[in-house]
Amino acid sequence: MTDLVCMGDSLTAAYEVDPGYGWPALLSSRFGLDVKDCGICGDTTAGMLSRFESDVIRARPRFVIILGGANDLWWHVPASVIRSNLFAMACQARHHQITPVIGAPPPIAMDRVADAGFMLPEPSLDVCAEQLTLLAEMIGAACRESGICCADFHALFHQANSVRTDWYLDDGLHPNATGYRQMANLLIDQFKSQFYFV
Repeated sequence: MTDLVCMGDSLTAAYEVDPGYGWPALLSSRFGLDVKDCGICGDTTAGMLSRFESDVIRARPRFVIILGGANDLWWHVPASVIRSNLFAMACQARHHQITPVIGAPPPIAMDRVADAGFMLPEPSLDVCAEQLTLLAEMIGAACRESGICCADFHALFHQANSVRTDWYLDDGLHPNATGYRQMANLLIDQFKSQFYFV
């Protein structure tokens, strides 16, 4: 039986990092959970919502961690639409007695991404970064209002007023092994305090 499904994009699929160092694998080894990693590189929250029934509901896990939104912003999808998609998945999970956790995506390491060779976002890079901060705030507020656990990776990757660039790959978008370990540590602390894991 699956204990936990991790639903997301490349931040969940451990892009360019050995899968054993991704946060889903680290959670599995720490708690001895049966974890199903459903991260797909490049996916949007609309794509995640469309496969939520097959990937999550049919697996009947105890928990689902939902992390997405950065790819949506890359293509100028409004933050309010992203929030709606994320919480539609959370509502489906709750209806099926699956406990949801929603992640607020990490920020962009702006000084690196411009040189990474990626297609730049439809809005400007600055606008995309600003919208990502707005999305993180919206996710946090909606989680508090609905009593859903929020894993605030956006805040985690900040130190004082700057982004922890040493936790990123050279592209400035994806965490490196250290970044994934920090994400896993945040989730481990939250699971221990809120869901009483030992």
